[in-house]
Amino acid sequence: VIVVDDASSDGTPEIVQAIAERDRRVQLLAQAVNRGPSHARNLAIARARGRWIAILDGDDVLVPDRSRRLLDLAIATGTDIVADNYERVTVDGRSTGETMLGRAGDDFSTLIDIAAFIRGNVMFDRRARLGAIKPMIRADFLSRHRLAMPEALVFAEDFIFCLACLAHGARFVVSSDRTYRYRMRSGSLSWRIGRAELDGIERELDALALDSRSRDLALALDAYRRGPRHRPRLSHV
Repeated sequence: VIVVDDASSDGTPEIVQAIAERDRRVQLLAQAVNRGPSHARNLAIARARGRWIAILDGDDVLVPDRSRRLLDLAIATGTDIVADNYERVTVDGRSTGETMLGRAGDDFSTLIDIAAFIRGNVMFDRRARLGAIKPMIRADFLSRHRLAMPEALVFAEDFIFCLACLAHGARFVVSSDRTYRYRMRSGSLSWRIGRAELDGIERELDALALDSRSRDLALALDAYRRGPRHRPRLSHV
């Protein structure tokens, strides 16, 4: 477990260091200056030595057997990226009953292509279901294609990162298992999106140059780009 403390002020470095002194599997990377989520994740990815990379945001929670279940799914499907269903919880950890993939009773897994992933991330569209997905990715896939989190972004960086993986041919499977707990905080970056953030996303999309690949992909990108025009007065993505 690699913990990057991005110049926090809540005592996180001291807590993690105390754990690391008792358990050599835990490493602390403490930043002197806040550099944002993508820089912190890139530091951790560069330090990681496992065959798979999984990211946990600082205020979220993993179900204890989540990693094992995702690894089993990856082995069974031969994929490069696997992800699970997430359940929204309150600040104090109570379930809201809301999940990313709805409340279907049957367990399932599904292959997500690049156009479906884009459609599942349309901003402020209540039908979109993949907006805050937290995948597990093969480390050798990232190193082979020299992929990293986009450090210019502080919003939708996960979306652009996964999109870049798919653009490089990654196979992506999502499971209905509810093994990630996504904590809803009113002060999170997801609540503070403005013109600068939208322009940054647009620059990253332009750099990927996906529009010319197929008509289906061009239509999906057009739907994504039009999403912010229909932004409600107050939304959480």
